[in-house]
Amino acid sequence: MPDESQVSMVSDDVFDPAEIDDLVDDLGPGEVARLLKIGLGDIGERVARLRDVSGDDLTEGCGLAHQLKSLFAQFGALTAAREAAALEACASPQAFAARLLAFEACAWRALVWLEDKQAGLAPPA
Repeated sequence: MPDESQVSMVSDDVFDPAEIDDLVDDLGPGEVARLLKIGLGDIGERVARLRDVSGDDLTEGCGLAHQLKSLFAQFGALTAAREAAALEACASPQAFAARLLAFEACAWRALVWLEDKQAGLAPPA
């Protein structure tokens, strides 16, 4: 569990910069900036695809939510990861649709946070 001083709160979102800091320690800032750039594009595409998923195709929607849960957690966007997990657990198309808007809002805020983190690192080589 992260130390409270390392977790910042923005609009009820919890972000753990220690996740990215650990990656920087292991890989260096340039490599993490490159990974974040790739990850941002991938996450953005998956979030956008969720809206296109047929309401009756829970398998695809829950699969995308599962992938997003892991991606957000890897980069320290804890609230977005938690919302993706809740979306993944939806048992009906109606429940999925009801949770989707809240998840999307949280996901886009997490993307902004990740973009800020990426911008603060050395540019990728």
